[in-house]
Amino acid sequence: MKKLLMATLSFLSIFGCKTNSLLSNYNTPGNLKANYHLECIDLSNLKNYHTPADVYPAIKKCIESDNLQFASQLFAFAGVYSKFDMKRVKDRSAHQAITVIRINNFSNIDSEKYKAFQNYIQDYMNQGSPELESICSQIKKIGKPNYIPMYMINHGISAFNNNNNTPLYENFDAEASWSEVLDNYLHCSVN
Repeated sequence: MKKLLMATLSFLSIFGCKTNSLLSNYNTPGNLKANYHLECIDLSNLKNYHTPADVYPAIKKCIESDNLQFASQLFAFAGVYSKFDMKRVKDRSAHQAITVIRINNFSNIDSEKYKAFQNYIQDYMNQGSPELESICSQIKKIGKPNYIPMYMINHGISAFNNNNNTPLYENFDAEASWSEVLDNYLHCSVN
């Protein structure tokens, strides 16, 4: 978990602020759309219908207000839900929604505040740490996502094709995928 979080944070700090004027940005309705506008809240206030698109702006608010504990809790939640959504959305190009959401939310945070957030995760989000165990317990209590990830589906190339194929895997094993994400991404004990 720690290595993956640090790699993500490093990627964003290096590439998050760079733009290329040669790129075009095309959008579909619902692309990256947040359904709920959350403040910097404790993890216990989240529900299984909150999407990563809802949560990343709240993480930004937490970082900007120096509430790194809540920011790290929400970051773990958004990461787990993102990974789960990536497992069930067929269009692999849609998976890039998470990177874009992160860049959109983190690219203009004060660099010192962002570095403090990175350091907090590095110091406290170690596998087996009391902080991570508490986060795992709370996320398990909230449960697996209970929404259709339209923020992601509408970001992919398939959203432009107007085909009638279902955007989610038909035989998706939600329980197995949820356990796998908790174990492999967040390194929670699944018991």
